[in-house]
Amino acid sequence: MVTDTSSKPTCLGNRECAQYCQVLNSLAGEEPSTDCEWPERVARADSEPSVPESDLFRGAADKLQQVLASGNAIEKSLADPNSELHVAYGAEVAIFDARMALWNGYANASKQGRSITDIEVKYYTERLQDVIEEASAKLRASGISKEAISFAQAMHDHKIMEDTGLLLDNAMVQTVTKLCANAARGTSSLVVGDKGIAKTQAAKFVSKLFSPDGKPRVMSGDGSTMKDEFIGQVTLTEKNGVTVTGFQDGVLVECAEQGIPVVMDEINLMDPTIAMRLQDILLCKPGQEITIQEDGGRKVVIKTGFCVIATANEASEGRYQRRAEFDPAFRDRFSVVPVEYPDSETDILRQDQLPSSLIRLAYTQVVSRNGLSSARVSAEDASWLARVAHASQQLYSKPAKDVRGSLTNNVASVVDDTEPRMSDCITPRAMLRILETVNAGLNPYDVAAGVRGLTMDTIGAMRSPEDRHTMLEVLRLLHEPKKYGDFDEQATKQRMRLG
Repeated sequence: MVTDTSSKPTCLGNRECAQYCQVLNSLAGEEPSTDCEWPERVARADSEPSVPESDLFRGAADKLQQVLASGNAIEKSLADPNSELHVAYGAEVAIFDARMALWNGYANASKQGRSITDIEVKYYTERLQDVIEEASAKLRASGISKEAISFAQAMHDHKIMEDTGLLLDNAMVQTVTKLCANAARGTSSLVVGDKGIAKTQAAKFVSKLFSPDGKPRVMSGDGSTMKDEFIGQVTLTEKNGVTVTGFQDGVLVECAEQGIPVVMDEINLMDPTIAMRLQDILLCKPGQEITIQEDGGRKVVIKTGFCVIATANEASEGRYQRRAEFDPAFRDRFSVVPVEYPDSETDILRQDQLPSSLIRLAYTQVVSRNGLSSARVSAEDASWLARVAHASQQLYSKPAKDVRGSLTNNVASVVDDTEPRMSDCITPRAMLRILETVNAGLNPYDVAAGVRGLTMDTIGAMRSPEDRHTMLEVLRLLHEPKKYGDFDEQATKQRMRLG
């Protein structure tokens, strides 16, 4: 690879060049490609005078050298069984594999048409605990640095996030385990919690595990799902000149016959006619029959593994008195699985307390699955955003009196401290979207498009001026003047639409 930055690099058609093109694509916010696009990029740069050519190539070449050096070092370290990174990453993989063995144990038993035995559950659970203890002991004995452990965890978390959409912290592991156990028993689950917290992703993950083809079965309760899609519909086909009447099974019937959990997303918004049909089905267990009236009263035997995994936003409008309500008889047909925003016991403002789960989630955008560091998102900015998001989530989801950490008198107190202070927040999903947007930014020279700028834009999009004023105070209290100088309140207000 040519490294002279005084002239335009030349494609040598080798591995380094392919990596170079991937880096350039990444810098431009495009999908990675192994095809060499350097000539096209040269022509593009020549036709775009807004960025000086020398700056473009010098910046790209410098970044390339950093990425290649980092990537090569990480690749060698992972291959070295004596390296800290190899040991730390191996511990992450071992624990994940042991967890998957337990979850697959539930799913595989169902695929065999039987319930998982207590002996199997005990074996997988004890094996998982042994692996966790062995990994912890190995890390302690090896004297591995906290930095290496955090880096390995971020790499592995990024990979699992890409594959499943889930951050498998302790809370999510417990949620997935309970959903798997319920599905194996044929018990339907209602995953209830605030918005943007991966309820649907968890449900899809479990449905995928139990599905023979590895595809989740999902239905939306937002009103777009029709009864025909749910149960099935009569079909008319012509065969040898004769019209033949048939029946095409809907998602629910297909899942019942194959033993697959069906995900009902936002079930509180479901069409009433579907809800009526669902009530009786929710009481049925594996081996029992359901009747398909639309298909001439056909009897369908429910196979082990079938259940409904429903999701609902418990506080979709941000106020407790407007939580989604279910008819008690309908709700009692489910095993309720509550999901909360992470780090609820962490003070929202203290510098010596950090929202560890949210920071861990944010770090998935700092390090790639291959260990390459983000060109635009620093660990420091990711940690800052996690703290801002954490404060907003606690102020949105909890009564003001229950939030750990208080704001100053610059923010008016709520009339009733049994209500949340805010009506909106930066959800975990929104936090990830900010980081992903920054990572995919088209202009690496635009500082305002960084994590802090887009965070203020996100706050500025909140409807309530009171929410924006509250977040202004949060930003002020989390500001570190020793690092960043005085807090620029006027510029922050302007960006957050506070005049």
